[in-house]
Amino acid sequence: MKGKRRPEYLIGGLAFGLAGIILSVLMIITLASATSSRLSYMDSTGSGIVSRCQEIAGGDSCAADRISNGLYSVSDYLISVFESPDYLVSTTGDEAFARDLAKVVYGDYGEEELSDIMSDLSIYSRMYTIDKTVKGEGRSYRSTGDLSTGKDSSFDGNIVVTENFTSEGRVLMGISSCLGRMTHPGTDIRADILLDGSLCHGYLSTDGSGGFRVSWDTSQARPGDHKMNLIFRADDGRSVAIDGGSIDIPEFGSIANDRVTECVLESGQDSVWYRFNSEDRDAYVNIVGVTGDVQVSLYDLFGEKIGTNDLPGLTNEVLRGRAQDTAEASAETGIEGISNCFYVNVRRSSGTPDSDPVRFYLVQSKDVARYNGTYMAVLSDNGSTYRLVDGDSNLFEANHSDVEILALNGSLCDITMTDATSGDLIPLWPSFEPDKTEYAFYMPEEKPVKLSSVSREGYAAHVSMSGPGMGSEDEQGFTDFDLNGGMNEIAISVESFSGETKEYMIYVLCGDDGSGFARDTLSQFPESYYSGLILLHYQHPDYVFTAYDTGLKFNEAVEVEDSGGRSLATYTYDPTLVKPDSKVYDAPDWMAVKPEVIRYFMDPRNFLRTDRIFMFERQSFNPRYHTRDGIRSMISGTFMDTTDYDYVEAIYNAAETSGVSPYLLASRILQEMGNYGQSDLARGTVSGYEGYYNFYNIGSYASTSAGGPVLNGARYARWGNDPDSQEITDKEASYLLPWDSIDKAITGGALWIANGYINNGQDTLYFQKFDVVDNGTTRYDHQYAGYIKMAYSEGYRYYKSYMRTGQLENSFEFIIPVYDNMPEEYGFLP
Repeated sequence: MKGKRRPEYLIGGLAFGLAGIILSVLMIITLASATSSRLSYMDSTGSGIVSRCQEIAGGDSCAADRISNGLYSVSDYLISVFESPDYLVSTTGDEAFARDLAKVVYGDYGEEELSDIMSDLSIYSRMYTIDKTVKGEGRSYRSTGDLSTGKDSSFDGNIVVTENFTSEGRVLMGISSCLGRMTHPGTDIRADILLDGSLCHGYLSTDGSGGFRVSWDTSQARPGDHKMNLIFRADDGRSVAIDGGSIDIPEFGSIANDRVTECVLESGQDSVWYRFNSEDRDAYVNIVGVTGDVQVSLYDLFGEKIGTNDLPGLTNEVLRGRAQDTAEASAETGIEGISNCFYVNVRRSSGTPDSDPVRFYLVQSKDVARYNGTYMAVLSDNGSTYRLVDGDSNLFEANHSDVEILALNGSLCDITMTDATSGDLIPLWPSFEPDKTEYAFYMPEEKPVKLSSVSREGYAAHVSMSGPGMGSEDEQGFTDFDLNGGMNEIAISVESFSGETKEYMIYVLCGDDGSGFARDTLSQFPESYYSGLILLHYQHPDYVFTAYDTGLKFNEAVEVEDSGGRSLATYTYDPTLVKPDSKVYDAPDWMAVKPEVIRYFMDPRNFLRTDRIFMFERQSFNPRYHTRDGIRSMISGTFMDTTDYDYVEAIYNAAETSGVSPYLLASRILQEMGNYGQSDLARGTVSGYEGYYNFYNIGSYASTSAGGPVLNGARYARWGNDPDSQEITDKEASYLLPWDSIDKAITGGALWIANGYINNGQDTLYFQKFDVVDNGTTRYDHQYAGYIKMAYSEGYRYYKSYMRTGQLENSFEFIIPVYDNMPEEYGFLP
């Protein structure tokens, strides 16, 4: 038997009251009658039959009036009551049925009347027996419809349920089923579910050898606790009722493809459920921005668990499911119109107190973006821009550079390596992040290690490892590796749910590498530098690393930098870095940073990564890799990217003349003037000093007088270091002062930088920010800028330029400082 369901498959709680069932059955009987147009007649005998029927088996309280009005007959009424779910559950055997029918029809009955009914039941269907018995009391009581006369002799009620709807504690959702066996089931048996006295349609299928399945669309039922019975009925009216016990159907929220839903697990609430119609697509459910630890599970349209993810301490979880074969599901269950529905459960993890609400977002798209400070679903990607939708269904088009895509697909969320002997954690470099795919570590000697990795997609991804002396995985998820002397490579391959493959590499050097790198390079540095240098060497074998021994104790150097306004940041852009009680050293909100921030930016080990190492690049001009294309890449999209003036040529010529890296010059101009040339010194428009330029903010010292640093920079561009005398010295003239043209300002400033810094031993961005060079002058005071992130941000700008112009594999020299008594822990910005 087939049943039609709405495609959304989201409407629950369709319940039939007993009166409605009776009326529907009787109306069907009436409408189905093609042989009789007689109106029923109601007299005292008929009234007595109806009254006794209501006492024994219930029924419509208005039955007598309806029969008198000709809506149906006495026989129709009795058939509807004795076929009602309530009656079938309470009485199923023929003998009990015969006694009830005799009492209803005759009142006081004898053995002869009972014997006649039992005799009829042995030959006829129950419906025909009811009509025959009632019709004997009055012809006008007979049924208004055609009734099947034959008994289904193959149905004997021998039914065994082997797997109930709630077997093994399964939560009821979607298309639920129970399985069992029945002896000689016949061909005209149906099964329904009685829920709290209301009938829900069941779909019975048999395998031809006694096995059966009853499928039930649980969306017919309202959420909550219910008393359930399973009713098997033969075509002749006979039935068997199976007690299904008490069941609990969850309340489901609804989520949809390409949508963002803000959700909450309320205080005291253990879990929440969501129904997700993924239409014709695979299911992508992302749980992001979680404020507490949760366990998440995905279930298919049959309520069977697809998988569970539980990543402690992380704010993102993912669930994935293949699009389901709804046509096959319909053929298997007999239910038409089944949709590709999934069910999502978000549950508190054991460590999350039930007194705290847990907030999160559900995002149903393959990729999730952070844009405009919120989570968004990614609808499409054309290679340069993303099409996004937020939680209010607002659409956005955004450039790749402005959007953060969360590392959810095909990425690891953890790599843990331990010493196999001691169990101590091995601190890989850099600290793990899902988008970092290469790591390194140094061991003085070869030894066995254990490694575990966890995929963000959990059950939906496949993770494999390979490496030297690889063993089997233990119960805790760790795999043994027996490392060799020299360089070892361990590969971790992640195949995502969508089929993409991402590989993570771990390089472990045990002792000497045999190539001379350990002897010639690593030996210059403390061992805590080794892991970072090993990784850089493996990635870029032509890089040259030179140690510079400052001779300073690290903590003492930090203390000096934490004084006199030497280390600053703006409260507007870096509020977490500055001291809350700091005074303002420069307008509008340049304030001193916290000591722990200075420690981070002064510690060279924190930046032994390809994207940060260029703060240590030697800043002398080298035409092999300092190119016009590189300059053009650095200034792209800035105020110098214009046809009004050839800044590329001006900067390159200044580099040739001064011997300073043109990338330092371009980056320094942008650092000081802003990407859009916000300073009047970049346009020569300082009031009273029109036509004078100062692209490097030379002489722009902090001042509380009118005009502040910008005015001081303009005064320097016109008159040099002593503007009050209005005389330019010979040395200042060598810097091409006054700077009354763009060329002179760019080249003259480059000569000033070369003489004051590059030729003075401060030939890296790091040394220009932190004056720790022993060059015969006072340390710490000859620093180009107070901004704590100067070297950090300018070095990254170098990296981006080299990457865009394909120069990262050139041979660079990096001068890396070393301090005494460096802290054991590093790598984390507080």
